[in-house]
Amino acid sequence: MALKHCMVWAFGWGRVLAAPEKSVAAVKWRPSLAIVLGGTLGFVLLLPLAGIVLGMFLERYLDVQASYTIIFGSVVFVTGVLGFLLWRLIMRPVQALVEHSQDVLRNPNADHVPLPHYGTSELRGLGQAVLDMSHSLAARTRNLQAYTDHVTHELKSPLTSIVGATELLNISELPEDQKRQLLQDIAFSADRMSKLLDAMRSYREMIGVDSDPTSIDLTALELPKLITVRFFGRPTLPLSPEVATIVFTHFLRNAAEHGATRVDVCEIEDGVLIADDGTGISTANQSSVFDPFFTTKRATGGTGMGLTIVKTLLENGGLTVDLWQKNGGCVFAIRP
Repeated sequence: MALKHCMVWAFGWGRVLAAPEKSVAAVKWRPSLAIVLGGTLGFVLLLPLAGIVLGMFLERYLDVQASYTIIFGSVVFVTGVLGFLLWRLIMRPVQALVEHSQDVLRNPNADHVPLPHYGTSELRGLGQAVLDMSHSLAARTRNLQAYTDHVTHELKSPLTSIVGATELLNISELPEDQKRQLLQDIAFSADRMSKLLDAMRSYREMIGVDSDPTSIDLTALELPKLITVRFFGRPTLPLSPEVATIVFTHFLRNAAEHGATRVDVCEIEDGVLIADDGTGISTANQSSVFDPFFTTKRATGGTGMGLTIVKTLLENGGLTVDLWQKNGGCVFAIRP
Protein backbone atom coordinates (compact mmCIF):
# COMPACT_ATOMS: atom_id res chain seq x y z
CA MET A 1 0.00 0.00 0.00
CA ALA A 2 2.85 2.36 0.84
CA LEU A 3 4.49 1.64 -2.50
CA LYS A 4 1.24 2.37 -4.36
CA HIS A 5 0.91 5.67 -2.50
CA CYS A 6 4.48 6.57 -3.40
CA MET A 7 3.94 5.82 -7.10
CA VAL A 8 0.70 7.83 -7.27
CA TRP A 9 2.18 10.76 -5.34
CA ALA A 10 5.39 10.76 -7.35
CA PHE A 11 3.82 10.84 -10.76
CA GLY A 12 0.57 12.70 -10.16
CA TRP A 13 -2.39 12.45 -12.57
CA GLY A 14 -1.97 8.65 -12.59
CA ARG A 15 1.21 8.66 -14.68
CA VAL A 16 3.00 5.30 -14.44
CA LEU A 17 6.72 4.91 -14.97
CA ALA A 18 7.32 1.68 -16.86
CA ALA A 19 10.71 0.12 -17.40
CA PRO A 20 11.80 0.30 -21.02
CA GLU A 21 11.60 -3.00 -22.79
CA LYS A 22 14.98 -4.51 -23.49
CA SER A 23 15.40 -6.51 -26.63
CA VAL A 24 17.32 -9.69 -26.08
CA ALA A 25 19.47 -10.65 -29.02
CA ALA A 26 19.67 -14.33 -29.86
CA VAL A 27 23.07 -15.73 -28.88
CA LYS A 28 24.33 -18.60 -30.98
CA TRP A 29 25.79 -21.45 -28.97
CA ARG A 30 29.54 -21.77 -29.10
CA PRO A 31 31.64 -24.58 -27.60
CA SER A 32 33.94 -23.73 -24.76
CA LEU A 33 37.68 -23.65 -25.27
CA ALA A 34 37.99 -26.70 -23.00
CA ILE A 35 35.76 -28.72 -25.31
CA VAL A 36 37.74 -27.67 -28.38
CA LEU A 37 41.13 -28.44 -26.83
CA GLY A 38 39.88 -31.63 -25.20
CA GLY A 39 38.39 -32.84 -28.48
CA THR A 40 41.64 -32.06 -30.31
CA LEU A 41 43.73 -34.00 -27.82
CA GLY A 42 41.25 -36.87 -27.98
CA PHE A 43 41.56 -37.05 -31.76
CA VAL A 44 45.34 -36.94 -31.52
CA LEU A 45 45.35 -39.83 -29.05
CA LEU A 46 42.77 -41.94 -30.88
CA LEU A 47 44.05 -41.35 -34.41
CA PRO A 48 46.97 -43.89 -34.20
CA LEU A 49 44.68 -46.47 -32.62
CA ALA A 50 42.10 -45.89 -35.36
CA GLY A 51 44.86 -46.32 -37.96
CA ILE A 52 45.87 -49.67 -36.48
CA VAL A 53 42.28 -50.91 -36.38
CA LEU A 54 41.68 -49.71 -39.94
CA GLY A 55 44.88 -51.47 -41.11
CA MET A 56 43.83 -54.76 -39.48
CA PHE A 57 40.48 -54.52 -41.21
CA LEU A 58 41.86 -53.62 -44.65
CA GLU A 59 44.59 -56.30 -44.75
CA ARG A 60 41.86 -58.93 -45.08
CA TYR A 61 40.76 -57.50 -48.40
CA LEU A 62 43.66 -55.46 -49.81
CA ASP A 63 47.41 -55.81 -50.15
CA VAL A 64 49.78 -53.99 -47.82
CA GLN A 65 50.53 -51.08 -50.17
CA ALA A 66 46.85 -50.34 -50.80
CA SER A 67 46.09 -50.60 -47.08
CA TYR A 68 48.88 -48.13 -46.20
CA THR A 69 47.73 -45.75 -48.91
CA ILE A 70 44.17 -45.72 -47.56
CA ILE A 71 45.37 -45.34 -43.98
CA PHE A 72 47.69 -42.47 -44.92
CA GLY A 73 44.96 -40.75 -46.91
CA SER A 74 42.53 -41.14 -44.02
CA VAL A 75 45.03 -39.69 -41.53
CA VAL A 76 45.73 -36.73 -43.83
CA PHE A 77 41.99 -36.12 -44.31
CA VAL A 78 41.18 -36.29 -40.59
CA THR A 79 44.18 -34.07 -39.77
CA GLY A 80 43.04 -31.56 -42.39
CA VAL A 81 39.51 -31.51 -40.96
CA LEU A 82 40.93 -31.06 -37.45
CA GLY A 83 43.20 -28.26 -38.64
CA PHE A 84 40.28 -26.52 -40.37
CA LEU A 85 38.19 -26.70 -37.20
CA LEU A 86 41.03 -25.26 -35.11
CA TRP A 87 41.50 -22.47 -37.64
CA ARG A 88 37.79 -21.68 -37.70
CA LEU A 89 37.21 -21.95 -33.96
CA ILE A 90 40.41 -20.37 -32.64
CA MET A 91 42.82 -18.83 -35.16
CA ARG A 92 40.35 -16.86 -37.29
CA PRO A 93 38.43 -15.37 -34.33
CA VAL A 94 41.71 -14.43 -32.60
CA GLN A 95 42.97 -12.70 -35.74
CA ALA A 96 39.65 -10.89 -36.09
CA LEU A 97 39.83 -9.77 -32.43
CA VAL A 98 43.36 -8.46 -32.95
CA GLU A 99 42.23 -6.44 -35.98
CA HIS A 100 39.16 -5.24 -34.09
CA SER A 101 41.29 -4.11 -31.12
CA GLN A 102 43.65 -2.24 -33.44
CA ASP A 103 40.68 -0.56 -35.09
CA VAL A 104 39.37 0.49 -31.67
CA LEU A 105 42.78 1.95 -30.86
CA ARG A 106 42.91 3.87 -34.14
CA ASN A 107 39.29 5.05 -34.08
CA PRO A 108 38.01 5.13 -30.46
CA ASN A 109 35.02 7.31 -31.41
CA ALA A 110 33.81 5.08 -34.24
CA ASP A 111 30.63 3.02 -33.89
CA HIS A 112 32.10 -0.44 -33.34
CA VAL A 113 29.83 -3.47 -33.77
CA PRO A 114 30.23 -7.09 -32.59
CA LEU A 115 32.18 -9.49 -34.78
CA PRO A 116 30.04 -11.78 -36.95
CA HIS A 117 31.78 -14.98 -35.74
CA TYR A 118 33.23 -16.17 -32.46
CA GLY A 119 34.82 -19.59 -32.30
CA THR A 120 34.34 -20.37 -28.61
CA SER A 121 32.31 -18.98 -25.74
CA GLU A 122 35.50 -17.57 -24.18
CA LEU A 123 36.35 -15.69 -27.37
CA ARG A 124 32.81 -14.39 -27.52
CA GLY A 125 33.23 -13.05 -23.99
CA LEU A 126 36.57 -11.52 -24.95
CA GLY A 127 35.01 -9.94 -28.03
CA GLN A 128 32.22 -8.43 -25.93
CA ALA A 129 34.80 -7.10 -23.48
CA VAL A 130 36.69 -5.44 -26.34
CA LEU A 131 33.43 -3.96 -27.61
CA ASP A 132 32.53 -2.67 -24.15
CA MET A 133 36.01 -1.21 -23.83
CA SER A 134 35.64 0.61 -27.14
CA HIS A 135 32.30 2.09 -26.04
CA SER A 136 33.80 3.08 -22.70
CA LEU A 137 36.79 4.74 -24.38
CA ALA A 138 34.51 6.61 -26.77
CA ALA A 139 32.28 7.78 -23.92
CA ARG A 140 35.29 8.88 -21.85
CA THR A 141 36.71 10.77 -24.83
CA ARG A 142 33.42 12.57 -25.43
CA ASN A 143 33.03 13.33 -21.72
CA LEU A 144 36.59 14.66 -21.52
CA GLN A 145 36.04 16.92 -24.53
CA ALA A 146 32.76 18.23 -23.15
CA TYR A 147 34.22 18.61 -19.66
CA THR A 148 37.23 20.55 -21.02
CA ASP A 149 34.90 22.88 -22.92
CA HIS A 150 32.83 23.47 -19.78
CA VAL A 151 35.91 24.10 -17.63
CA THR A 152 37.30 26.59 -20.12
CA HIS A 153 33.99 28.44 -20.32
CA GLU A 154 33.34 28.51 -16.57
CA LEU A 155 36.82 29.67 -15.58
CA LYS A 156 37.01 32.25 -18.35
CA SER A 157 34.04 34.24 -17.03
CA PRO A 158 35.39 35.05 -13.50
CA LEU A 159 38.90 35.46 -14.88
CA THR A 160 37.65 38.04 -17.38
CA SER A 161 35.84 39.81 -14.56
CA ILE A 162 39.00 39.94 -12.43
CA VAL A 163 41.13 41.24 -15.30
CA GLY A 164 38.59 43.92 -16.20
CA ALA A 165 38.17 45.06 -12.61
CA THR A 166 41.93 45.23 -12.13
CA GLU A 167 42.33 47.43 -15.19
CA LEU A 168 39.62 49.78 -13.94
CA LEU A 169 41.25 50.03 -10.52
CA ASN A 170 44.32 51.50 -12.18
CA ILE A 171 42.31 54.59 -13.08
CA SER A 172 43.30 57.11 -10.44
CA GLU A 173 40.22 59.36 -10.71
CA LEU A 174 37.82 56.43 -10.13
CA PRO A 175 35.36 57.20 -7.28
CA GLU A 176 35.86 55.31 -4.02
CA ASP A 177 32.45 53.66 -4.10
CA GLN A 178 33.20 52.22 -7.55
CA LYS A 179 36.56 50.98 -6.34
CA ARG A 180 34.88 49.19 -3.45
CA GLN A 181 32.39 47.61 -5.87
CA LEU A 182 35.22 46.47 -8.13
CA LEU A 183 37.06 44.95 -5.18
CA GLN A 184 33.87 43.10 -4.23
CA ASP A 185 33.56 41.83 -7.81
CA ILE A 186 37.15 40.61 -7.71
CA ALA A 187 36.58 38.84 -4.39
CA PHE A 188 33.37 37.24 -5.69
CA SER A 189 35.06 36.05 -8.91
CA ALA A 190 38.06 34.71 -7.01
CA ASP A 191 35.75 32.86 -4.63
CA ARG A 192 33.82 31.37 -7.56
CA MET A 193 37.05 30.20 -9.20
CA SER A 194 38.08 28.57 -5.92
CA LYS A 195 34.72 26.78 -5.66
CA LEU A 196 34.94 25.66 -9.28
CA LEU A 197 38.42 24.25 -8.72
CA ASP A 198 37.25 22.44 -5.56
CA ALA A 199 34.26 21.03 -7.49
CA MET A 200 36.53 19.86 -10.31
CA ARG A 201 38.84 18.19 -7.79
CA SER A 202 35.87 16.42 -6.19
CA TYR A 203 34.60 15.33 -9.60
CA ARG A 204 38.02 13.92 -10.51
CA GLU A 205 38.13 11.98 -7.25
CA MET A 206 34.65 10.59 -7.82
CA ILE A 207 35.60 9.20 -11.26
CA GLY A 208 37.95 6.69 -9.66
CA VAL A 209 35.60 5.61 -6.87
CA ASP A 210 34.60 1.95 -7.10
CA SER A 211 31.22 0.75 -5.90
CA ASP A 212 30.60 -2.32 -3.76
CA PRO A 213 28.46 -4.84 -5.69
CA THR A 214 26.71 -5.81 -2.46
CA SER A 215 23.29 -4.18 -2.23
CA ILE A 216 22.85 -1.74 0.62
CA ASP A 217 19.56 -1.01 2.37
CA LEU A 218 19.08 2.74 1.89
CA THR A 219 17.01 3.00 5.06
CA ALA A 220 20.18 2.23 7.04
CA LEU A 221 22.10 5.25 5.70
CA GLU A 222 23.04 8.04 8.09
CA LEU A 223 21.86 11.03 6.06
CA PRO A 224 22.17 14.69 7.10
CA LYS A 225 19.04 16.29 8.56
CA LEU A 226 18.56 18.66 5.64
CA ILE A 227 14.96 17.69 4.88
CA THR A 228 12.32 15.13 5.86
CA VAL A 229 13.00 11.75 4.22
CA ARG A 230 10.37 9.00 3.93
CA PHE A 231 11.07 5.47 2.74
CA PHE A 232 8.52 3.27 0.99
CA GLY A 233 9.21 -0.44 0.66
CA ARG A 234 12.81 -1.48 1.18
CA PRO A 235 14.85 0.41 -1.45
CA THR A 236 18.30 -1.04 -2.11
CA LEU A 237 21.12 -0.24 -4.53
CA PRO A 238 24.41 -2.01 -5.37
CA LEU A 239 26.54 0.75 -3.83
CA SER A 240 28.92 1.01 -0.92
CA PRO A 241 27.58 2.91 2.11
CA GLU A 242 30.07 5.75 1.49
CA VAL A 243 29.03 6.21 -2.15
CA ALA A 244 25.31 5.89 -1.36
CA THR A 245 25.64 8.54 1.36
CA ILE A 246 27.34 10.96 -1.04
CA VAL A 247 24.71 10.36 -3.71
CA PHE A 248 21.69 10.84 -1.46
CA THR A 249 23.20 13.82 0.36
CA HIS A 250 23.44 15.56 -3.02
CA PHE A 251 19.82 14.65 -3.81
CA LEU A 252 18.61 15.97 -0.43
CA ARG A 253 20.61 19.19 -0.71
CA ASN A 254 19.36 19.76 -4.26
CA ALA A 255 15.73 19.21 -3.19
CA ALA A 256 16.08 21.54 -0.20
CA GLU A 257 17.59 24.29 -2.40
CA HIS A 258 14.54 24.02 -4.67
CA GLY A 259 11.99 24.53 -1.92
CA ALA A 260 11.14 20.90 -1.09
CA THR A 261 9.86 20.01 2.38
CA ARG A 262 10.20 16.24 2.01
CA VAL A 263 11.81 13.58 -0.15
CA ASP A 264 10.29 10.13 -0.71
CA VAL A 265 12.63 7.24 -1.52
CA CYS A 266 10.60 4.44 -3.08
CA GLU A 267 11.39 0.84 -3.96
CA ILE A 268 10.32 -0.17 -7.45
CA GLU A 269 10.72 -3.43 -9.33
CA ASP A 270 13.90 -2.48 -11.16
CA GLY A 271 15.43 0.26 -9.03
CA VAL A 272 14.68 3.22 -6.79
CA LEU A 273 12.66 6.41 -7.19
CA ILE A 274 13.57 9.66 -5.42
CA ALA A 275 10.67 12.12 -5.46
CA ASP A 276 10.40 15.57 -3.85
CA ASP A 277 7.68 18.20 -3.50
CA GLY A 278 9.83 21.17 -4.48
CA THR A 279 9.43 23.70 -7.27
CA GLY A 280 10.70 21.24 -9.88
CA ILE A 281 12.90 21.94 -12.88
CA SER A 282 11.80 24.04 -15.84
CA THR A 283 11.27 22.30 -19.16
CA ALA A 284 14.13 24.24 -20.74
CA ASN A 285 16.58 23.01 -18.08
CA GLN A 286 15.54 19.36 -17.84
CA SER A 287 18.02 18.14 -20.46
CA SER A 288 20.96 19.95 -18.80
CA VAL A 289 20.62 19.09 -15.11
CA PHE A 290 23.41 16.48 -15.26
CA ASP A 291 25.78 18.62 -17.35
CA PRO A 292 28.98 19.79 -15.63
CA PHE A 293 28.74 23.33 -14.20
CA PHE A 294 25.06 23.74 -15.11
CA THR A 295 23.39 25.72 -12.31
CA THR A 296 20.50 28.11 -11.84
CA LYS A 297 22.13 29.51 -8.68
CA ARG A 298 25.27 30.98 -10.17
CA ALA A 299 24.66 34.33 -8.45
CA THR A 300 24.73 32.66 -5.02
CA GLY A 301 27.88 30.66 -5.71
CA GLY A 302 26.44 27.45 -7.13
CA THR A 303 28.97 25.37 -9.08
CA GLY A 304 26.59 23.02 -10.90
CA MET A 305 28.67 19.93 -10.14
CA GLY A 306 26.39 18.18 -7.62
CA LEU A 307 24.26 16.13 -10.00
CA THR A 308 27.26 15.58 -12.28
CA ILE A 309 29.08 13.90 -9.38
CA VAL A 310 25.93 11.89 -8.61
CA LYS A 311 25.69 10.63 -12.18
CA THR A 312 29.39 9.75 -12.26
CA LEU A 313 29.20 7.76 -9.02
CA LEU A 314 26.12 5.86 -10.18
CA GLU A 315 27.67 5.07 -13.57
CA ASN A 316 30.76 3.73 -11.76
CA GLY A 317 28.39 1.29 -10.07
CA GLY A 318 26.72 0.28 -13.35
CA LEU A 319 23.59 2.34 -12.68
CA THR A 320 21.73 4.99 -14.65
CA VAL A 321 19.85 8.01 -13.35
CA ASP A 322 17.06 9.82 -15.20
CA LEU A 323 14.80 12.74 -14.43
CA TRP A 324 11.01 12.73 -14.75
CA GLN A 325 8.81 15.72 -14.06
CA LYS A 326 5.51 15.54 -12.26
CA ASN A 327 2.82 17.95 -11.17
CA GLY A 328 5.02 19.79 -8.67
CA GLY A 329 8.51 18.65 -7.75
CA CYS A 330 10.59 16.16 -9.67
CA VAL A 331 11.40 12.46 -9.65
CA PHE A 332 14.77 10.81 -10.19
CA ALA A 333 14.83 7.15 -11.22
CA ILE A 334 17.93 5.05 -10.50
CA ARG A 335 18.15 1.74 -12.35
CA PRO A 336 20.71 -0.85 -13.43
